[in-house]
Amino acid sequence: MEQLGIKDIDAYGHVWYGNYLKFFKRGLHLFLSDTALVRRVDHLKYRRSVPWGAEESRIESYLVKRPAPESALVYQRWCVGTEEDNVCAFCLTLVDLQPGCGLTVPIMPPAERLERHGPKLAMAVKNLQTGAVKPLDPAAPIVGRLVVSRHVYADMLTESNMLQLADVMDLFEQSRTETVGGQPGLKALMDRGLAMVVGQIDDLVLAEGATVVGGSDLVCEVTLIREQAGRRCFDFLQRLLRPDGVEVARVLVLMCCVKPEEGSLVVIPDESWQELIVRLST
Repeated sequence: MEQLGIKDIDAYGHVWYGNYLKFFKRGLHLFLSDTALVRRVDHLKYRRSVPWGAEESRIESYLVKRPAPESALVYQRWCVGTEEDNVCAFCLTLVDLQPGCGLTVPIMPPAERLERHGPKLAMAVKNLQTGAVKPLDPAAPIVGRLVVSRHVYADMLTESNMLQLADVMDLFEQSRTETVGGQPGLKALMDRGLAMVVGQIDDLVLAEGATVVGGSDLVCEVTLIREQAGRRCFDFLQRLLRPDGVEVARVLVLMCCVKPEEGSLVVIPDESWQELIVRLST
């Protein structure tokens, strides 16, 4: 992890949450193949922030299983420092592989422990799966929904006109931030010593074959499914749609209102909550 640059850092002085995927993807390429293609991020949990200038930073990758000859399920940990408890983030990803790639990488036995006296692999995977954001229940009421337009620039696309993963996360974040008033709303929270941070993402899926035209606009749906812990935590469902209604990507996101100096969850201020409800009603 020696290539962690200032461009990867957010306003709080830590690695921007969308960039975790970039570095986990690099770990996948080193672990399996440069041609490994992320099909789905099942779970990505943020345990603590990776700060700028972090030393002894590394990503561990473990092959959980091969669901098919040309796919792999991989569990990863981002560790910083030499302490016993040094994991900053966990990720479980399904990747597609070219024929013959990654065949020399052995599948790790479920009962084998991770590095540095970590848990057994099966338990580590289960912990991520059981703590996932619950999906939207069509029969249950939602808190509200915001629909916004997002422009797609040519440099966001691959040669096959598919959106890149980091740009998808950026479009999702831009849209979700509007629920709290955009950057001015985030700054207002920062001035009060508060922050809205991502705690976890689940079921991040890029639709297969959903190409996008550079210079076009997409529709982003931001649905607040539920609030939890007395308005301290918030479950979102987000979808990116083409003008013809075809889904390009979707994700479940856990957002938390925190007091960074104390590292504690706090109740979102009443006025911020009321403004959020209004925006989700438009």
